[in-house]
Amino acid sequence: MRSRLNLIVTVAYLTICAVVLVGIVASIGITWPWQHPYRLTAVFSGGSGILPKNEVYVDGVKVGRVDGVQAVGGQARVSMTIDDTAALPFYADSSAEVRQKNLLNENYVDISRGTAASGVMSSGTTIPVSRTLTPVSIDQVLAILDPQTRDRLQLLLGSAGQSLAGRGTDLNAEANSSSRLVGSLNGPAAELATRQQQLENVVLELQKLYDTLAGQRDQVRDEFGTFNQVMAQLAGQEQQIGGTVQQADLLLQN
Repeated sequence: MRSRLNLIVTVAYLTICAVVLVGIVASIGITWPWQHPYRLTAVFSGGSGILPKNEVYVDGVKVGRVDGVQAVGGQARVSMTIDDTAALPFYADSSAEVRQKNLLNENYVDISRGTAASGVMSSGTTIPVSRTLTPVSIDQVLAILDPQTRDRLQLLLGSAGQSLAGRGTDLNAEANSSSRLVGSLNGPAAELATRQQQLENVVLELQKLYDTLAGQRDQVRDEFGTFNQVMAQLAGQEQQIGGTVQQADLLLQN
């Protein structure tokens, strides 16, 4: 009876050890000889900020790890292994981006799987630098500034941080006030939109009138020509008309 109990305890102990061992192996990324993991490489411009053992994500889910980083011609070639087969397949137009994981400047690689129309991307493929993105850190921005400007910018950022510290409630209140202000402007904006439509209608009617006049330009010119001829004939017969008017006046007086 005692030997049987010892056997049960031993089996349980070995089972627990095996589970722990498998967990450790999975966490450190050891590949078994019979496994064929999916591997890919991404080329990032400049210093990518990625280190070996950094994580690889797809759609917010951890799917693999970074195996190594190699500097080539001012660029970083990042080799990765995808352990989670549920993230596959990747497609030929897939892209990669370095993202910041926390405030300790720890980064990870975020892969976009691409579109099925471009075709499946086989294991061992390299994502070119044209389809990768590397974030610009504040240290890189400060590095391109001269010391005096850098000191002033650091002072400005520090002062801004001190000024905004503990002012979350005030900022929320200002945001609410701004929201109400924008809401109060909706009425005038709608009125202006209505007036704009009216102005557009007036302009459209004027355009129609102009088009009509343009189409009747020859007719109007002919009418004015006839009017000028009539006035010229009247001017030539002015004396005769004047005599006729005088005779009519004398006749009316008699």
